[in-house]
Amino acid sequence: SYHDIDALREILLQKNAHNPIIAKIEKPEAIEDIDEIISHSDAVMIARGDLGVEMPTEEVPLLQKRIIEKCQNASTPVITATQMLESMVENSLPTRAEASDVANAVFDGTDAVMLSAETSIGKHPEAAVAMMKKIVSRSERECNPNPELFSSSFRTSQFAIDLSKAACAIAQDTNAAAIFAITKTGRTARHLSKFRVNTPIYAFTENERTMNFLQLVWGVSCYYLKNLEETDSTLHKVKEFAIEQHLIEKDSIMVFVAGIPLQTSTEVNMIKLDKV
Repeated sequence: SYHDIDALREILLQKNAHNPIIAKIEKPEAIEDIDEIISHSDAVMIARGDLGVEMPTEEVPLLQKRIIEKCQNASTPVITATQMLESMVENSLPTRAEASDVANAVFDGTDAVMLSAETSIGKHPEAAVAMMKKIVSRSERECNPNPELFSSSFRTSQFAIDLSKAACAIAQDTNAAAIFAITKTGRTARHLSKFRVNTPIYAFTENERTMNFLQLVWGVSCYYLKNLEETDSTLHKVKEFAIEQHLIEKDSIMVFVAGIPLQTSTEVNMIKLDKV
């Protein structure tokens, strides 16, 4: 239950450890408490193999969809795991059904897909990773933004999420080349990812732990930059970095999103539209 997550987090804090907690969903009891578990976790893993043992097999695909949707609504990263390319433990190619399974997880909105036996004991670990990447990349090209992005009725009590929605809508309307998120904790990037916008999201942080965690989040590429303190100089530094790394080209439109003052862990409260 979410009480277990809170207890674990308290132990970590007592040891001055700030490791993210990923809740592995594998029991019927977890399904009953899923909303609270999602809200108290840093990320969620759908362990379909264990769920299939504990619950009727025909329920697992529906649970996968529901959990992914709930995680997306909560801006909580979600991993879909177990038996995704199981036949590649022995074979160099997956079955067509497995390819469809991976693609459908992407269409459901999962942030990440995970291989297990395919890479731990399988005969073709590199081929399995390459195949997973190929299927995911192709499937993502067919994904559309979250319908909530264009719904005038979608508003929350969370100002930061509403502002993130506005930033994504601006990026779509202006055909922006990228959205740049300056973040300390990663929350800003997670809120932007929630809307599954087609515009690339580049997050910049001076916290290495945040940078590593954001690799899990859908559509976000994260970079480490030092001394992100004063707003104008930080935006200039990010723009220069993006140009040097060929993330954007001349005459490109950019959307900047940040919480100011930058020195604090402030929720997103600023949007800036700029041009190279």
